[in-house]
Amino acid sequence: MSIRLNSMIRCENCGRLIPSGSSSCPYCGYEIANVAESNDVGTDGQSKSKKRKKTAWIVALSILALFTIISVLNSIDFSSSKTTQTQTVSQQMNTVQNNALGQALNNDSNAKVVYNPRVSNAPNKMLVSISRVILADDYTAIECAVDNTHGAYSYIAIDSETWITPNESHIVEEQLTRTDGIAISPGKTAIPKGKVTPFTLYFPPIDKGTDVLDLEESGKTGWKFYGIKLN
Repeated sequence: MSIRLNSMIRCENCGRLIPSGSSSCPYCGYEIANVAESNDVGTDGQSKSKKRKKTAWIVALSILALFTIISVLNSIDFSSSKTTQTQTVSQQMNTVQNNALGQALNNDSNAKVVYNPRVSNAPNKMLVSISRVILADDYTAIECAVDNTHGAYSYIAIDSETWITPNESHIVEEQLTRTDGIAISPGKTAIPKGKVTPFTLYFPPIDKGTDVLDLEESGKTGWKFYGIKLN
């Protein structure tokens, strides 16, 4: 057997204890107008208590989720930074090489293109490499890239007295006609530190059957590439 005891309230008129669910006092007949309100208040109190507990759990879970997200983001940023720092100069050179191929060829379907040509000797290349040679009908283009990942340069320029010699003949020499991405001395082109910067040198057209090419800038410190293999 289970026994349930009703809670008691005191009649506001006569002061006697009566069951809390009474609508009127059985002793004096006073109508208990606040019964419903009292019950509501008790219910609201319990409801508010439950809401406070629920809110506390939500706040705690939100904080935990926030810390988890921050941890993941920090891990991603670190990984991305580490990948960027370990990126090789060779990868940057490949990116430079693949840029603006259509523009460089100038829609010349007959052009001969040699990628990353081998160079027999480059005594004064000074962090400069040749990424592509284009032998077109109306020009010869030598696309280069300067590796400034260590900040060795603040600017670059090339002397107008720069020549190419096909097949090591030393008889036929073609002088530099124009440039793209690099100034002709006494002009200067500022280049960003920590990056690989491309530039292109243009010369008159040469025989597309040329097997080897020399590139030489005047002066002892000028860029010199001997034995650029085109086959």
